[in-house]
Amino acid sequence: MALPLERSVLLEQLFEDFAIIKRKFSRESPAHAHLLAHSQWIALGIIFKQGPMTIKALTKELNVSQSAATQVVDSLVEKKMVTRIENKKDRRSVSIALAPSARTMAVKMKQRILKNLTAVFSPLTDAEFRTYAKLHRRIAKQIKP
Repeated sequence: MALPLERSVLLEQLFEDFAIIKRKFSRESPAHAHLLAHSQWIALGIIFKQGPMTIKALTKELNVSQSAATQVVDSLVEKKMVTRIENKKDRRSVSIALAPSARTMAVKMKQRILKNLTAVFSPLTDAEFRTYAKLHRRIAKQIKP
């Protein structure tokens, strides 16, 4: 079933607008400053938000294979951004946590991102912004598994 013309045009505009916003934030990405792959930056964000976790839990959050998640963690350990924590009761169980330097970096980057988002949304009134945020949340909830 074909989309109505107006909806189709609006979707094309949204696609182009998302690309503009993505390019803006990609240029200012913390991944560039710290030579991190996108997957590494996403993993750091998850660990920052959720705290120490197993690689299995990170695998689920990243929606990747366990070997892919292990590769991401190994590279972050090499960069001294993540540490492995052995479980004293079960030596097979290992958790991962942010290294103190990565935690400091994540806090600073979050502040920078929020500052950039404030500028991006500054053309909207408070009421428009609340409406946008509500709609954005509704869409995100539908997408998140």
